[in-house]
Amino acid sequence: TILSVYLPFRAFSSSWASTVRLHKMEEAIDLVDRRLANQQTIYDLIVTDYHMPVCDGMDASKAIRACISQQENSKMYKWPFICLLTTDEEARKLVEKAKAQGIDEVLAKPVFKSTAQRMLIRANLLIRP
Repeated sequence: TILSVYLPFRAFSSSWASTVRLHKMEEAIDLVDRRLANQQTIYDLIVTDYHMPVCDGMDASKAIRACISQQENSKMYKWPFICLLTTDEEARKLVEKAKAQGIDEVLAKPVFKSTAQRMLIRANLLIRP
């Protein structure tokens, strides 16, 4: 399952995975919290924009990872693959900082379907076509 936060485009839409689209990171953090409280699986992939109102994508990623690690049984959960989207110029500058904060991939916008597919293959969420 894919959690898409604050993304107006459909590069990560898929026929093989259900996608939950939210417009505010606070909703995403609350949703992850509720799924953990109900012992449901968390998302395989969380895609978020770096530029969001209130909370940027890196802070949001940190908050989601904190939600998971605070659970008593956090070891039983597979960590979601987190992808941060930003402008091409920022992407090059943010890679190391993002990786240090637990973000698995930084992609430059616009993201085309082929770019999204390559990232999903690297994340072991899609088998090579």
